[in-house]
Amino acid sequence: FGSSSGRRDGGFDFAREFHVFGLEWSDRELVFYLDGRELRREKNGFCHSPAPVWLSLAVISWGGRVTDAIDGKAMEVDYVRVYRRKP
Repeated sequence: FGSSSGRRDGGFDFAREFHVFGLEWSDRELVFYLDGRELRREKNGFCHSPAPVWLSLAVISWGGRVTDAIDGKAMEVDYVRVYRRKP
């Protein structure tokens, strides 16, 4: 996501609107979504057991350039929904 203006390449302004973030987690891979569009896909090399859901402003290296502009930022969460696939 990554610019100091709060915008990413898709033109999203995270400071002005709510967005839907998603993660599809399987034994094989992790697929990240933003507003219904696939953002990133990677091999699942570490998530193989139940885990808690953590909401965080942590910075991930593939999200873009990290600058001091992130200091003092906050996140407002409207709701969280968790689904489980039927076996």
